Amino acid sequence: MTDQPRPIGQLDVQRWLGRCMLRLQQYERLMKTLLAHHELAGPADALESQRAANLEKVSDKTLGTLVKSLFESYAVPDGFERELLPEDKVPTDRISMAISYRMTMAPERLAEVRGQIEELVVMRNELVHGATAVRTSHGGLFSFTINHYNNTRRGDPVFACRVALGYSDLL
Repeated sequence: MTDQPRPIGQLDVQRWLGRCMLRLQQYERLMKTLLAHHELAGPADALESQRAANLEKVSDKTLGTLVKSLFESYAVPDGFERELLPEDKVPTDRISMAISYRMTMAPERLAEVRGQIEELVVMRNELVHGATAVRTSHGGLFSFTINHYNNTRRGDPVFACRVALGYSDLL
């Protein structure tokens, strides 16, 4: 292993990739928190344990799975209704309550947002699972792309992420 300094372009791309990964992790944590808390229903004395169970349930979910859940119960079309406390299952000897919040939008807008978020998941998966494969299988292309980035598109984070993923259509 050599101690040679890395080219400036490579350091820029690595910095932008790191920021991109951190932002994706923040989205994932936010989605887990949102899904764990957006619906709580049942006896008042059981709501805290239900919240803890919800957190545990989403804790090991992948971003793709979280997105599916998000569009099943949180981001929903206008007019979406869901009964959280069916009358036949509500205990009559204790106080029960239901708390929910959602984001509603027109079906066309919902489909557009869903497509954009699913695209984000694909990008994340390529970034996490594909970056190593790209680097090893396209060593020459990666180096050439870094130089191209360094000379033409310095400071463009989207381009930097695409470069690191090996998108040769950018050259």
